Amino acid sequence: MKYVILVFVFSLLTGCGIAKESPDLTGYVMDRQDNNFLVVSDTPIDYSETGGVSEFYNAVWVSGSEAEVPEGEKVQVWFYEGIAESYPGHGKAKEINIVPSTMPEGADLTEAEALGLALESSHTSSFSMYAVQSITYEAKQDQWNISFIETMTRKEYEIMIDDHLS
Repeated sequence: MKYVILVFVFSLLTGCGIAKESPDLTGYVMDRQDNNFLVVSDTPIDYSETGGVSEFYNAVWVSGSEAEVPEGEKVQVWFYEGIAESYPGHGKAKEINIVPSTMPEGADLTEAEALGLALESSHTSSFSMYAVQSITYEAKQDQWNISFIETMTRKEYEIMIDDHLS
């Protein structure tokens, strides 16, 4: 009997240690409208072997979250079943995790703050959807270099943001 109880307790304990499933989407918050926010993947998918584009960035309007996630933050999102397959998609968040933003040595801004400032600049249009290709801090110039790609036209943009707190 003790053996059966011991096996049962062990089973419960190991069941509690099951790793959390990977997020459905990891990317940057690129826009906000009311309580919804647009998350664009930080990693492109290559569909060129099947006749598609070589850099496809998944994008989903996320709803159902009370979280105040500012533009520029990197997030991981888990969705309830059924993401609308439009582009961008639409999905209700089951869980959202804000990925801690890095601040390179010598910088005043975090990566998320620099991206947020770039998104506020006049260089980005609210009628287009952008994906982040890279974010780098240039210590010698004390600036952030942020490379975007417009997801429909494939046009690339580069924005330099001075590294100073407002």
